[in-house]
Amino acid sequence: MTDPVEDLIDAHEALVSELFDLTPPVGIPRNPKDEKLPSRQILVVERVVHFTSGFKRDGASKPEAAHVLRLLGRPTTNTRVTSGYLQFVPQGSMRPPRYDQRHNTLSVWVDLAGMAQTLEQLRHAERYLWIGWFPGGHVFAELHSAA
Repeated sequence: MTDPVEDLIDAHEALVSELFDLTPPVGIPRNPKDEKLPSRQILVVERVVHFTSGFKRDGASKPEAAHVLRLLGRPTTNTRVTSGYLQFVPQGSMRPPRYDQRHNTLSVWVDLAGMAQTLEQLRHAERYLWIGWFPGGHVFAELHSAA
């Protein structure tokens, strides 16, 4: 029995591979960082918690702000992720997406300039946060949505 969300992401992975000139995964290869995990983690987003904060790090001269969305939901059939974070940061502060196996959490840093689009996507009925590992050491993560 196949999972319809995983089938949707399968089709989308092929588009991502072509769009970003990545070697597409064949079948479902294993995550290169851990052979026990599949090549992707998919969170079906059911709830969103918004965080906006201001803080000053010890020893820092300037205060900072954080704009974070915590996404809660359920994993698809063949994945384990149960929550995710979208952290809005200036373009120069971007980091690679990552998956924390211990907490089954996906973290994605996105450009602050894209916040309006992301908030609009979260109004859609279908929302998935996913990360995929591609041959050659490439990693890709996105919030995927459909109205």
